[in-house]
This record gives sequence, structure tokens and C-alpha cells, in this order.
Amino acid sequence: TLSLHDALPIVYKSHLYAAVANDTTGCELWATAGAGGPPYTDWVQVNTDGFGAAANKMLPGLTVKGSYLYAGMGGVPVGGPAQLWRTAGAGGPPYTDWVKVAPDGFGDAQNKVIFDTISDGSYIYAGTGNGVTGCEVWRSACSGGPPFTDWTQVNNDGFGDVKNDMVTRFVFYNANLF
Repeated sequence: TLSLHDALPIVYKSHLYAAVANDTTGCELWATAGAGGPPYTDWVQVNTDGFGAAANKMLPGLTVKGSYLYAGMGGVPVGGPAQLWRTAGAGGPPYTDWVKVAPDGFGDAQNKVIFDTISDGSYIYAGTGNGVTGCEVWRSACSGGPPFTDWTQVNNDGFGDVKNDMVTRFVFYNANLF
């Protein structure tokens, strides 16, 4: 059973990626090409624990845009501000080309985690958890970086209600983001 802290597995460059929450050393991202049949024997960790910060306990926001895999993370109820990283899958394992693509918490330290990310091919969207002013949705065409300088918030905090504190899943329907 998935919890709202779990990333849905994702396929990128012919590998299946699965995120693992780790409250001690930080989140982990694992990849397999499915070699050897179940149980697969080729699982390999492709990041350093927590991307170098134990406060990045969970990794629920995985998406692909173009030739990059994006990973949104953080830790709730405590932890540093949310972070968003990307890789082209170079080097490693772990991959050596991970780079942060957004300012921590999108400039708001209360954005503790990025619960979901999604791309429509033109933009990448990131939804945060923020228990103080309400969840936020951010968008970038991936310009001016990384880190990208064109991040724009596309909702009012909490959609106008501070009790709306998490954006947990995105979907496109009829060319609209929900």
C-alpha cells in the first residue's frame, strides 16, 4: 500500500526507478533494468543518501522531462526546506551529474517537501507540503540554469485555505493540470 510519502515508480532510460524513505541517513533512489528475473539482482542506488542531507527523508516526487529525471524531496514534519534535483543518468552509480534545479523550498522554508512533480513536455510542475501558509504549486520551463531562474508559483497558498497543506498527486486531464 502506498502512502502519501511514497513516490510512484517511474521508468527512465529503460530502467525502473523506486524511491525509498529513510529517516536516518536520507532518502534513496534505486534503479533496475529487470535483469535476472524476480527477484531482480541488478538493483543499484543512483543517489547519495538524502542527496547529501539526512533531512531529505522522503523522495515522493519523481518525473521525467526531456532527457532528465527529476526528483523532488524533503522531510515532514521536520526537516530542511524541500529540494528538487535532476540527472541525465551520467556516471556512477551513484550518478555523478545530480544538480539542484530550484531554490530550497522555492524560497519558503515552510515548504518542507515536494510531494509530486509532473511535466507536460514544456513545463515541470512541483507541488509542496506547507503546514503554515498552505501548499504551493510551482512551474518552470527549465530556463536560466540550473538552478532555473524562471520558477513561478501558479496557485494561491493553500488554494486560499491554510488547511490545504499538501499537493500529493498531479494529473493532466483534457490538457489541464489537476
